[in-house]
Amino acid sequence: MSKDLSRRRFIKVGGTAAVVVGGAALLAACGDNPTPAPAATTAAASATTAAASATTAAAAAGATTAAASATTVASTGALIPVKTAFASTTMNFLPWFVAIDKDIFKKNGMDVSTQFVAAGSTIVRSLASGDSMFIATAMEEVVIANSQGADVVLVSAINDQTPYTLWSLPEIKTIKDLGGGKKVGIYANASSAEIQMRYALEQNGLKPMTDTIILPTGGNAERLASVVSKQTVATLLSPPTDLKAEAQGLNRLAYMKDIIKKYNHEVVATQGKLVRDNPNLVKSFLKAQSEAILWLKDKANRDEAIKIGMKWTKATQDEAAKSYDFLLPMFPDTGALDVDAFNFALDALVKNNYVDKTYKKEQVLKLDLVPGAK
Repeated sequence: MSKDLSRRRFIKVGGTAAVVVGGAALLAACGDNPTPAPAATTAAASATTAAASATTAAAAAGATTAAASATTVASTGALIPVKTAFASTTMNFLPWFVAIDKDIFKKNGMDVSTQFVAAGSTIVRSLASGDSMFIATAMEEVVIANSQGADVVLVSAINDQTPYTLWSLPEIKTIKDLGGGKKVGIYANASSAEIQMRYALEQNGLKPMTDTIILPTGGNAERLASVVSKQTVATLLSPPTDLKAEAQGLNRLAYMKDIIKKYNHEVVATQGKLVRDNPNLVKSFLKAQSEAILWLKDKANRDEAIKIGMKWTKATQDEAAKSYDFLLPMFPDTGALDVDAFNFALDALVKNNYVDKTYKKEQVLKLDLVPGAK
């Protein structure tokens, strides 16, 4: 993306103001997020532990307040105010953008406001503080926070495949060419970008951090700039930034969905206490999300969906159209999270010592709230 996202931006939709969350991103996700400072990257594990403790301490009060508010307004027939946050201004979050702009949330009884919040511990903390009741972000940071005691859970997936493509300098022709100590860029440690980059390298006989050096270089725009300036030779990019790489003459080495068949790239998380105290609100939210996905998949809505994508991501019409066509099959109709894909990512987190091997996925997965769940 061409715009600078080093500062959080304020968005007001549906008549409810969203409060911008303070703090710095300490972990990672997958979008156009600010470049993490070196100290933040090296201190990711300890910072996440502190963030998880803070989340646990605040979660009970935040979820209780949210549930009480929802119950009160529901009894009067008024729209329930629901604050949300998303982790990057990419087309990956198009279902939420559509649900807001097409009043699908309102049709399901909710007045939803949203905001961009930096990925990692920052967006997870927004659940505990009450600044967000739902967040759309990468799975990894939610699992890490939950494994360290935070009362945050996964309730849905927005994508069941990875939208990343692997781009390189023109002289790099294959993934195997990334060996020999060459440097590649990811968002940050413990991110979906790291997990996917490591897997792509390993599948091609390269040992991460030995044959190929993996460096945190920031969000999509920063990662692209790092390759163009030859600080790194390759990186992973999401739509529509991948199209900018193509325009600048970079070489597409692979579609990551061809290497990793299923991946819960963006997920929806909420507070565990909200699930326990007000499951119907969570179900209503996920029902609206599913309706937005089905609206997107109606080809009669393609032109309008592209315009919505342009509005939220500042993409050109051509970029938004190509991104829409590429991403559409990746949006699961009901928002159901793919358990096999979850297991793949969890195994990678354990393998790389981000999550303890004794961790149980049942702590974080709440799979019975999406439409049609048994």
